[in-house]
Amino acid sequence: MPPLVIGGGNSAEVPSGFSGVLGRFHIVADRVVADDDSAVGDSADSDSADDDSADTCADDDNADDEVQWSLSGPDSDLLQISNSGVLCFAAPQYAQFVGGNDANGDDVFEVTVEASTSAGRSGSADTSVGVIGDGPRVIDIHLGPPNPDERLILKGERSVYYPGDTISATVTFGYGDAPISVRVGGSPRLMLNVGGTTRVAEYSSSHQSQVFFEYTVAADDEDANGVSIDKNSLRLNGGSIADSNGSKSPLTYSQVASSPDHVVRPVPFEITGPTSLTRYGGAKFVYRFTTAENKWVRWILIGPDSQHFQASGEVGDSGKTVDLLFASPPDHATPLDGDGQNDYEVTIVAIAEEDILHAEEIGFDIGRIGGYEASIDLVVTVVAPPPEIDNISFGQSPGRNVSSGTSLDDGNYAVGDVITVNVEFDTSVTVTGTPQIALDIGGVERLADYHSTDAAVVVFRYTVVEGDADSDGVTIPANSLRLNGGTIANADGTAAELKHTAVEGGSSQRVATPGGL
Repeated sequence: MPPLVIGGGNSAEVPSGFSGVLGRFHIVADRVVADDDSAVGDSADSDSADDDSADTCADDDNADDEVQWSLSGPDSDLLQISNSGVLCFAAPQYAQFVGGNDANGDDVFEVTVEASTSAGRSGSADTSVGVIGDGPRVIDIHLGPPNPDERLILKGERSVYYPGDTISATVTFGYGDAPISVRVGGSPRLMLNVGGTTRVAEYSSSHQSQVFFEYTVAADDEDANGVSIDKNSLRLNGGSIADSNGSKSPLTYSQVASSPDHVVRPVPFEITGPTSLTRYGGAKFVYRFTTAENKWVRWILIGPDSQHFQASGEVGDSGKTVDLLFASPPDHATPLDGDGQNDYEVTIVAIAEEDILHAEEIGFDIGRIGGYEASIDLVVTVVAPPPEIDNISFGQSPGRNVSSGTSLDDGNYAVGDVITVNVEFDTSVTVTGTPQIALDIGGVERLADYHSTDAAVVVFRYTVVEGDADSDGVTIPANSLRLNGGTIANADGTAAELKHTAVEGGSSQRVATPGGL
């Protein structure tokens, strides 16, 4: 029995998203052919066509049961043929021009149409359907860089732009919802709406389906409602955007509405203050930070050692201020900071009134607020407090010069006698150079030079000379300890506090020398 000869084998093209009939096949004499209005297959004589042929891919209850239709070939799972010989895509997504749906990824679907009869006759014919695009369309457009990790606005969080900042925009192309790579020629532009003024974001680069644009915020830009992108405002500017087949994009898309997540402000919100400080152990007050922002602000503290601080904010005449305090005066000998090195790290944050609610919603996670806030990182190094003078006294005079016969009696100084002064600090100290302490001997200033140190006691000595005389006793005026180019400090190098009260010597510290009294 001779086989059926199936005519056809032609190829055809349909637009992306095509959902109609690709072909209507039936047997005429010894051939399987396609109708004139089929997308594929040989045409048949119009008077030979089955007048009841189906208009859809659904099976026809009136179809000839004597003929069985089927498909084979590399893409037979992606197409279907009804019991009346109607060829269609098996599912709508297969008709999208995205590349990769068909077996070899060239958007050409290849099948073999097969027919058999109850009499045992059968035949087949190869045919193909190519899906072509009408140009990639804009399927997404948003403010933000290509990599979500570079900036947080792609995660639905806030971003504020200031003069000199870069506003990035990403345009994604594709067919349907599926992205497709595009090629960019020349320098297309994207128009941004910044506070009602059109600003040009220039083409910067592209990657696969995404095209990137950038605009640098000008000094006079301001948009409290948020940057928007007007409908169909992408301009080729003499360039091109097309897919790999050269199909050019129609560049149509809906407006990207303004959002408070992308506001533009003319002046950055800043905090005035240092980034490092040194404070003595036992201190409470750290520093008063200021912002000139004329809005109500809320101050918060974050960072690894923030639990050791507290903020006490107040309104100042020149702006907002906050007093940064230690929650408890730190003990230099027992560090409580994270690394135990007496370096306390804290970030001081001021959040403007309009961003408080947003900040609360995300738990004041600075860096994610992205709103109208300012911050400054601070390291406070706690050192031992400066040594202070506990006591000053006259010491034992070594080698009293009694042989000269000029000493009056015990406790009185003669020529060659040494007046010793002991200065006792509240902690051990180290002395360099030759500090001095002034003595008042009969109204004349004499200087006792540094002699030695014993832990917390610093010893000074003065040798009485001819002409010195003081019948009331030597005195040490207040605050008369002088460094004289030297140093007195604790083990950490903290300079000693040199203030002290006056010391009255009395009758036991009288001076009598020839030419004196």
